[in-house]
Amino acid sequence: MQDVERSKMILTSLIQKQMTILGPNVAIGRARRVSGLTLGDDGVVTAIQGDASEISQAVVNEYITLTGDVTKTLFEALLKGAS
Repeated sequence: MQDVERSKMILTSLIQKQMTILGPNVAIGRARRVSGLTLGDDGVVTAIQGDASEISQAVVNEYITLTGDVTKTLFEALLKGAS
């Protein structure tokens, strides 16, 4: 699987989990703050323009500002599951 496709899959999973935790409006709003990331109202990442790793980290950082280390732990678990 290409890095961008893998990142899209992982970010989609992270965003959709955050939608459950934070609510759809907050979770999607935070993800849409990240430049280079395009996603639908359902939380599915449709495009990544730029460095996928940097964009992924920027999304995680957006959620960490709201939820702290819970998001970091969730992201790490998603990465392990996608390996």
